[in-house]
Parts: sequence; structure tokens; C-alpha cells
Amino acid sequence: FEVEFKGPVILVPQNKHYSWVKGVSLLGLGDEAFWPVELDEHGRMSVADLTKKILHARASSRPILMVVSVAGTTELGGFDPIAEIQALLDDFATDSGIHIWHHVDAAYGGFFCALDLDDDKLLSRKVRTSLKAIRYADSVTLDPHKLGYVPYACGAFVCRDSRDYRVSSFTAPYVKFDANFDKGPFTIEGSRSATGAAATWMIARAVGLNAQGYGRILRRTISIRRNLADAFIRSDLPVRIAPAGDTNVLCLNLALEEEPVSRSNQRTERVYEALSSTAQNPFYISKTKLSWSAYGRYLDSFLHSWRGTRDCDELLLLRMCIMNPFFESVEMSKDFTQELINRFREVS
Repeated sequence: FEVEFKGPVILVPQNKHYSWVKGVSLLGLGDEAFWPVELDEHGRMSVADLTKKILHARASSRPILMVVSVAGTTELGGFDPIAEIQALLDDFATDSGIHIWHHVDAAYGGFFCALDLDDDKLLSRKVRTSLKAIRYADSVTLDPHKLGYVPYACGAFVCRDSRDYRVSSFTAPYVKFDANFDKGPFTIEGSRSATGAAATWMIARAVGLNAQGYGRILRRTISIRRNLADAFIRSDLPVRIAPAGDTNVLCLNLALEEEPVSRSNQRTERVYEALSSTAQNPFYISKTKLSWSAYGRYLDSFLHSWRGTRDCDELLLLRMCIMNPFFESVEMSKDFTQELINRFREVS
């Protein structure tokens, strides 16, 4: 057609998991096919920038393989505005006659759908709205080995319409498959263990995918995260709680008033080294770094909260993923929250 074709693109927010970059590379699409979408001041996908990227792709004759939104980011546990993103894509389908595949990366946060999303106000309205909107996406990834408490590794890919998954099959001449029962010919792996799937099925039946089962467990972890954050704020430590922590992931740094980022990073790194998995301590925590190139608006707002100055391109955060629902149990003889704060005080 005498028209240059540069290939399709994937629109993924800057808060994406690293595996998205890996996936684009494995598919052979090239780095140029990966179009990052800017984040807003809350660290979530900017719907305004997504709109610009879609219009730019159309103007450049670049097909869009998919738009990816995140339900439970790796660093902060935050949720993209999934309902707004889906509404935008629906508008393009209605007004322009184009269908853009919407995939929700709910590898971490998908299990929060087990909460009572109508009456439980522990999660913010925006997060509950995003969780409810997952059902309208074209596909979803979910990792039971995270908040499903299933042994690693077990991951799931789910399509809203089964016809979008069972497109083609691959069989071996020496193996007999029942197409109505066996899913083997339609999966990526030819041979694999069924233990992950069996463990997921068993624990789902035992615990329950509802507000009285997983919902009750995860609700407690969210509550513990909030109580832990409040305890840090009430302490005499220069702790700054990273905003927009929607669920049970608590991120923080240590910074004095008007302190530059580099000094805060040094103090935060010192605490991490004392409480890392290699140290001999009753607690250990992880860390992450947020770059201004990806989280610029979010970090500018966070930095303003302690009137700090930016003298480097990354902010170091301590990261705690609250998985144990018994952290504050009445049966516990120790006050883990206070002991953790005391340990912070000793090493900071």
C-alpha cells in the first residue's frame, strides 16, 4: 500500500511491573512498541495522557494491541482508575468504531474483589469502583501465590469471553485430548504440574472467595496497615508515609523538614540495611525506588509535604507488605507494632 508500517504499540502506565517490558521484548515487538502512560499526582495512570497516547497512535497509524491498567501496583499497592479507563475505551468503540483491548494487571490486587465492595468502607470509594470495574475488562491476570496465599508459583490469565482465549489449539499425534474437558491444547505449556491449580482450587474452597473468607483475611491486613501507619505518624520519628497506599502495602521514608532528597535517601538506606533480610533482626523489610521520570507529579506532591528539596532523580522508600492477618491478634503476646517502631528508633 506504499505506507510505512511501524507495528503495533502497547499502552502501559509508568507504575507497571517490570514483566511488561520483558513481555514486549519476548514478543519481538521492540522497545519502540512500549508506550508508557504518564501518572497523575496520586501515582495512578493519567486518563488524560492515555487519551493523548491513543489519539497519537491513531494519527501515526499505529495499531494498539492493548491498554493495560494496574490493580495493585508493585511499589505502592495502588489502583489505576479502571472504571474511567474502561469508559474511555467504550467511548472510542462507540464514537469511532474501534475496539481497544483492555487488560487489567490484577496480579496483586485482584483478590481484594473478595471484600464487600458495596458496604465495606475500609477501602476508598475510588478503589472499590476500580475493583468493581475489573469485570468489564477483556482480560485479567491474577497471581494466587500473592494474596491468594497459595505456594509459589501459580498465576492465572482470565478472559471475559472464552472465545478470545480458545482461538487455536496444538496437539501431539500421540496424545488423545478431550476438547470438552482438557485445556492442555490451548495453553502455553505443553507439560506442567497441576499442583498450583489444585492448591488454588483447594484453598478457595476452604477459605471462600467472599467477604467471610478471603475478604475477612484481607480486610484485617488493610486495617493493620492503617494502624501501623498511624503509629508511625504518632511516634517521634521523622517518618513520612508515602501517600496513595490503597491497600495493605505501606511505604515510607525518613526525612527531616526541608531536608534534601539525597539526605533522606541516606537515612532511609541506613534503616533498610539494619532491617534487611541479611541482618540478624526479628523484623526485615524491603525497599523500592521511585524515579522522577516515572512518578514526577506524585513525587513532587510528596516532597512538598516536608518542604524538601530535590537534588537527585530517585526517592528511596521502605516497603512493607502486610500479609499476616494475625499481626494485631489478641492472641499475640507481643506488640509487634511498638517493637517495630522501637527498632526503627534504634537504627535511624
